[in-house]
Amino acid sequence: MKGVEFRINNPNAGPDAQHNSWMQEKIDSGWVYGQTKDTKAKTHPCLIPFKQLPEFQQKKDVLFCAIVDALK
Repeated sequence: MKGVEFRINNPNAGPDAQHNSWMQEKIDSGWVYGQTKDTKAKTHPCLIPFKQLPEFQQKKDVLFCAIVDALK
């Protein structure tokens, strides 16, 4: 939900800004980088700068932005 809100409020933001917003929300909730996603330990492998994400993760953020844009 927060990702959709961010996109609606920031329609010109790039996918990197979308990722940074998601990442900041996770960090604020106590999550840290980890090689695997673990909800108990609050670790996530995507808590890295957008440009360091694997290509498929970057494309996922681009697709997310496009879907929200198309539905608003």
